[in-house]
Order: sequence, then C-alpha cells, then structure tokens
Amino acid sequence: MIREFGRRYAAAGTARATAQAINNQPRFSGHGPFRFDADRNDFRFGLDHGVPYYRHTELVAPQAISQWYLGSGGNVGFHSITGMAAIDDLIKQRFEAAQELTEQLNGKYRLDAALSAQLGVLPSYTGLGMAALLPHKALDYNEGGAIRVDGLPCGSLEQRGKVLESVQGVAVKAEAFMAMKKVEGRTFIKPYRVVYVYHNQVDAVGDSTSPDMNQWKKTVSLTLEGRHFDSKKVFYLILRDAETGVEEARFDITIDLAFVNDF
Repeated sequence: MIREFGRRYAAAGTARATAQAINNQPRFSGHGPFRFDADRNDFRFGLDHGVPYYRHTELVAPQAISQWYLGSGGNVGFHSITGMAAIDDLIKQRFEAAQELTEQLNGKYRLDAALSAQLGVLPSYTGLGMAALLPHKALDYNEGGAIRVDGLPCGSLEQRGKVLESVQGVAVKAEAFMAMKKVEGRTFIKPYRVVYVYHNQVDAVGDSTSPDMNQWKKTVSLTLEGRHFDSKKVFYLILRDAETGVEEARFDITIDLAFVNDF
C-alpha cells in the first residue's frame, strides 16, 4: 500500500490530485474514499467499508497520522496521502543507505555482507521495533508495560547487551566505537560473534525542538585517493545541483594529511 501511494503521488503531483484520481476509478461508482467540499456529505464509502473516513496512513503506521493531521474529514484523507508518500520516500532512502553500506563493506573490507528484508511489527513504535531486531524466541510485556525479550528487559544499551550474550554478542554506542583506535576496535570485537552498533543521530535531530541550528550540523568525512595532495595549497569543495550542474556553494579546504584508508 505504501509503495502504491508513493507511485500515485509522484504521478499526480499533489495529495488532492491523487485523491481525485483514486475517486474517479470506475470501481467506486462515484463514491470514492476521499471527500471534497462538493461531496463532503457523501458517506457511502465509509458506510460500505465500516469506517467514518479513510485514514490510509493510520492503517499502516498508527502513530504516523498525527504528523500530517490538519483537520477532520477530507483533510485527514489528503494528508494521509502526503504521509504515505513521505513514508515511501523514507523507505527508499533507508534502503539506498543500506545498499551503499553493503557495497562499501564488500568492496573495501574482507567481509561478505548481504542486504535482505525483514517483516516489521505492529504497533510500529521504536521500542518494540528495537526489541524485535534482537535475537529472540518470544517478546512480551511486564506488568509495568515494558518490553521483554525472552523474559529479559531490553530498554537500555546494557540490557540489550545482556540479551545478546545468548548469541555471544555485544551492544555498543556508535560514538564509543568510532572513538576507538584501530587496534582497540579490533580487540574489542574479537571475542564476539555478533556486534550491535547503536546511534540516535537521526531521531535526535528530528525530535529536537531546539531553535539552535547547530542541532542540524553534521561532520562529513571525505576520502581522497588517486593523486598527490599538497598540504600547502588550498583546495575547494564545490556543491552543484545534480540536475542543472549549477554551482550552489564553494568551501575552502586545506588538506593537512592525506593517506589511504587501510582499516
């Protein structure tokens, strides 16, 4: 459903146009799921399907509707379409990021990485999703409503590490792991068969209410290979529009040390 709404939204251009195209399908006989001002009192679709109005996003991602909710009735429907299209785009971005990481691992390191899909869980919220990604036979809740993995708590990094002990695994924060020197990193992971690396950068930025633009700053690491770089010269990082080729920004870069990554 998500992929289909993403495709329809891309073709129609707006949520309203997408809703109109869906309503115009012959199978609805003029009583489609989305209501406009002219037919806001047409409840035929809702009565036939047992819903007061069609909330597509809520059917797939129950907590997502609040992100695009701007009113009742038709507005819910239109912004459900927008939300579904946004979810589809996020799925594509996450898959592309995972695909790029897989290619890098297989291309540079002595590893055999593979990319595969996994069924999600409902309700679709972060705590349950993180628990489901841990090795387990059963998931349940304790009396206080906290999630347990095979009877063990899993809310903190230390608790997830305890769960991973059953498969000779360990949990570590990304910033702690990245701060290790090469030898330290190899020594750290050597005793384990499974290593879970956790980071919260995307959610932390997205959930932040701070007006401080530093919240959105990221450090980018560039690997420069294939030629000699003079540390006394000034080089430029140029950002161009991918479609037009127009230069959008230019930054001075002084290369203090250039080497091939041999991790």
